[in-house]
Amino acid sequence: MKIVSVNILHKKALSDLSFQYFNWRKKEVINLLHIDPFENLPYTIEEYNERQITEIMSYKPPEGEYFLLEVDGSFVGMGGIQRFKDSIGEIIHLYVLPQYRQKGFGRTILKKLIEKGIEFGFRVLYLETALYMNSAHLLYESFGFFKREKYPSTKTPPKLQPYMVYMEKKI
Repeated sequence: MKIVSVNILHKKALSDLSFQYFNWRKKEVINLLHIDPFENLPYTIEEYNERQITEIMSYKPPEGEYFLLEVDGSFVGMGGIQRFKDSIGEIIHLYVLPQYRQKGFGRTILKKLIEKGIEFGFRVLYLETALYMNSAHLLYESFGFFKREKYPSTKTPPKLQPYMVYMEKKI
């Protein structure tokens, strides 16, 4: 197992894993909340994924960095950290493929992201997660994150914001 910082050589692998992540999120939201998160948005899930990849590929430390988790030659997880503002960072898109969950991989990625937050000089980390992601809440709480009010400038579409949990950690 190893964590690699994303560069141009990882663009295809990142795009594939990210697309799986957004499709998984869409299915979960439809199944659990009966809402299509992409309905009435001005882009498809494919276009949204491409926009996200373009943004991720632009990250440069200490403004942000994105990572892939490799296990046995396959990329099975990802996550990133970006400057939210001043000394506040935001953890984004922490995801592990379903068949690799409950093996400590999410914990490994989160630990790396927190370490990077400290290295980048952040004093606070924000993150948002879906209301139904109870295992993720427990993981974040085990690292000292606590629930907070919605933070300004969240990228989550307004119709989904009531179904999100906003968290922060002082570092």
